[in-house]
Amino acid sequence: MKTPFTYCSRIVALVVLFALALVGCGSQTTTGSSSGPITVNLGYFPNLTHAVALVGVERGTFQNALGPNVKLVTKTFNAGPALIEALFAGDIDIGYVGPSPAINGYVKSHGQALRIIAGAASGGALFIVRPGANIQSAKDLANKKLADPQLGGTQDVSLRYFLQQNGLQAVDKGGNVQIIPTDNANILTLFKTGKIDGAWVPEPWATRLIVEGNGKVLVDERTLWPNGKFVTTNVVVRKAFLDAHPDLVNKFLQAHVDTI
Repeated sequence: MKTPFTYCSRIVALVVLFALALVGCGSQTTTGSSSGPITVNLGYFPNLTHAVALVGVERGTFQNALGPNVKLVTKTFNAGPALIEALFAGDIDIGYVGPSPAINGYVKSHGQALRIIAGAASGGALFIVRPGANIQSAKDLANKKLADPQLGGTQDVSLRYFLQQNGLQAVDKGGNVQIIPTDNANILTLFKTGKIDGAWVPEPWATRLIVEGNGKVLVDERTLWPNGKFVTTNVVVRKAFLDAHPDLVNKFLQAHVDTI
């Protein structure tokens, strides 16, 4: 997996542009109310592809940047569509999520629900298969059972596109490849017990399938993209929260850059 460090300069530039854009939002400041501190709800996944969120939370970088009048509340998700649904419901204000759910959420809400405000990670997704499944190439995937973290998630989109590019389709699209959206931990169990033949997953689950399940890499997703670079994780913000608290979003972005 390529670390997000190589993208720090781009993110810093984005933060600067974003901060300039906030000038038009006025001089709004955020203070605690009589009922208590303002709450910022942060969502992310317990994956290596969300390392910025994991480190920023553990080290207290986000909380320190937001200040004493703000309470940071965190919630973890297995995959992006669930996080986006939580954002739609107002349960998440800022989230680390893959590009496919982020774009889908933006389109589904006609641009009203969220904004993508930064990048966070590149790489770290692989297609791992069981040795006993006798899969040597894409053509061997016909009539196989495969898994990914969630329907509509970034790895789900990648898997389905890969199948399509190789003349195959999932069962729900009239094809003969069964795709089972499953929590990452359950994917590992199904893989080890031989109930699935392969899985397109993010790290550390790909490595765990190799180390604990004796799996092998069929596709390193980096090989499918120009220069081996592709977005795995973005930072999104709920638009209503951004409109109400642009200063807090700005502080969070600075903490995001500091964490990287």
